[in-house]
Amino acid sequence: MLCRWEEKLQTSHLPEMIFGDSSLILKHISSGTKVHFNAYDALVGWKKEALPPVEVPAAAQWKFRSKPFEQIILDYDYTFTTPYSGSESLETSGEADSEGDNFLKWEESEEQINVAALTSKEPILFYDEVVLYEDELADNGVSLLTVKVRVMPSCWFLLLRFWLRVDGVLMRLRDTRVLCTFSESAKPVIVRDICWREATFKALASKGYPSDNASYNDPNVISQRLPVVLHKTQKLKVVLYEDELADNGVSLFNCESESDASCWFLLLRFWLRVDGVLMRLRDTRVLCTFSESAKPVIVRDICWREATFKALASKGYPSDNASYNDPNVISQRLPVVLHKTQKLKVS
Repeated sequence: MLCRWEEKLQTSHLPEMIFGDSSLILKHISSGTKVHFNAYDALVGWKKEALPPVEVPAAAQWKFRSKPFEQIILDYDYTFTTPYSGSESLETSGEADSEGDNFLKWEESEEQINVAALTSKEPILFYDEVVLYEDELADNGVSLLTVKVRVMPSCWFLLLRFWLRVDGVLMRLRDTRVLCTFSESAKPVIVRDICWREATFKALASKGYPSDNASYNDPNVISQRLPVVLHKTQKLKVVLYEDELADNGVSLFNCESESDASCWFLLLRFWLRVDGVLMRLRDTRVLCTFSESAKPVIVRDICWREATFKALASKGYPSDNASYNDPNVISQRLPVVLHKTQKLKVS
């Protein structure tokens, strides 16, 4: 297995301990939505990110030798730091959707994971921890990737954690928390929170924290001492089609739906951003209400919004592309160019 991985990753460097046969898979049977976590995909992320090697003292470099007089050249990221936040796929009839008609995509979201609610006394039906890979950095610290999951009657929650400590030099913590809430009357909603923290021993010592390695064995204890370098929240959605416009923006068409005992609702959305030029949002909302005593009533609301970057800048809004990644946040900035409401009838 390792030889095959080295060939596919085009590297001769892998962590000391790889648990390649271990993985965590969560699948929604009726929709085919699958979220999974494995060592190989994590190492693909490590190879692509290709961070520069963390510098260590000359004495520490000697420990990386496999032969007594071997010259050490640390020209790769020997910490195996990965940006990996999990893998996802959409399967139909037990097989991955190879047609490419629909696919899953994590989109930026304002929705937050309520960590406090997870501390409720709801019974834990299942719990497990899976180690994906580990390296002791030639006795110079630790590089560890694990995933923990627990399942309750109303949700499942997991923590994917990459933890790095290069003794006397650097600490790095990359956490991905994923929460899926569900009920009998509504479709599951999956939200993930990605938070990266990082600090050097020198920076921590300057703030009065200990500088010895023994004080930093437990990432749970010291996580709040490490400053945040990246934080984002995302929601998993099914996408009908997408185009990145040759890296000049995005053209995206997706559909969201939810239901309960008295109605169902869906949002069909086309979102366009041509970087520095134009934004276009075309939403169709459909609501169907029903009861035992009356026939279903279906109403749809069609709203098209559009604006140029130049027009938004003239109103004092930002003109950079990064400010317009989430159509939910900026929709009210775009003026309405068409709006109508319709009711479905049998003629």
